[in-house]
Order: sequence, then structure tokens, then C-alpha cells
Amino acid sequence: GLAQAYWYLGRAHVSQSHWREATQPLRTAFRLSPRGMQQEIMSVLIDATFAAGLNDLKLGGTPPAPQRSHDKENKEIL
Repeated sequence: GLAQAYWYLGRAHVSQSHWREATQPLRTAFRLSPRGMQQEIMSVLIDATFAAGLNDLKLGGTPPAPQRSHDKENKEIL
């Protein structure tokens, strides 16, 4: 389904070391996936987020502000 498509997109970015690009599809996959998949997705999401931060530090740049998205109930989430 749709969660699996986002999961594969996030994993494709991770496999190419595109850490920052991986985080948004992985977050979407987490939100759309059944509970049984969420632990695995969260593990990869944490790794990608950590790697993106390390990469920013190594490059000496300032990391961009996190993008906020809205869920169905219009609550702001990271």
C-alpha cells in the first residue's frame, strides 16, 4: 500500500546516503503503517536523522529548520 511505497522511498534515499531526503518519506511511512512495521521504520528514521545531523556537522553548515506538517486534525507535528 501507500505506507510501503513511502517506506521503500525512504530506504532508497538511505541506501544512497541521502539522509535528510530520507526523513520525510520515512516519517510518512511511520504514520501510515500498521503497528507491526512502526518499530522497524522508526529505527531507520532515527538512524537517518542522526546521520543527517552528523553530516551537517562535518560539512560545517547550519542544518535547516525542521519542516512541520499537519495531520488530519490540524495538529502541528514534527
